[in-house]
Amino acid sequence: MKLLVAVKSCQADLDKGCHDVIRTTWGKDFRGLADVRFFVGAEFKKYQSDEIHLNCRDDYNSLPWKTRAICQWAVGKAIDYLFLCDVDTFLLPRKLLTCGFENYDYAGKIDRLGETFPYEAVNRDGLKEFYPRCYPWASGGYGYFLSRKAFTAIADTSPRGWAEDLWVGQILGPMIALGEITALSTPRDIYSWHHPEHGELYDIKKLANWMNKMYKEQQ
Repeated sequence: MKLLVAVKSCQADLDKGCHDVIRTTWGKDFRGLADVRFFVGAEFKKYQSDEIHLNCRDDYNSLPWKTRAICQWAVGKAIDYLFLCDVDTFLLPRKLLTCGFENYDYAGKIDRLGETFPYEAVNRDGLKEFYPRCYPWASGGYGYFLSRKAFTAIADTSPRGWAEDLWVGQILGPMIALGEITALSTPRDIYSWHHPEHGELYDIKKLANWMNKMYKEQQ
């Protein structure tokens, strides 16, 4: 079984040094266990061997397209599972790899798994999207697992909206309801943590301090 840890990034985060922060903390602990790759869109100005350029935009509202592009890239590789997360996600490899994800198609922090409910999503610009029958989704900030069957379904679907984790849940939710794939809800702060000021609210020094603090505490 081959797992790829796919970090959703952008040129701005690369330039800030976010990739190096991960490489020097939890990223290095995946060596010999799983590959870690950083996925960047737009005009890719520089790269290292663990950085992958995608043909998609780099802005926040285009994250569903970036997630789809990651899945399309993975379909053509010898990869059994993806774990998608953000540059402000902290991972604990030894616990992540033993959480039982390999027995499911979709796993992560999924609130209200098995339910549907009305939901209104609001983006950073105040744009609203209403879902009268919304399926639960795994938090992108904490990260989530996709089996090959699940990430192939994402790769084959045109994106909708701006919230990539919500969009993934709307694709996989009906498949779960029909018994076509299986899902697991895992607790937060067991194998993954999300920066408390996530999004675009932190600077690189704040991110590095948090990552290094988490890394020291988890050793």
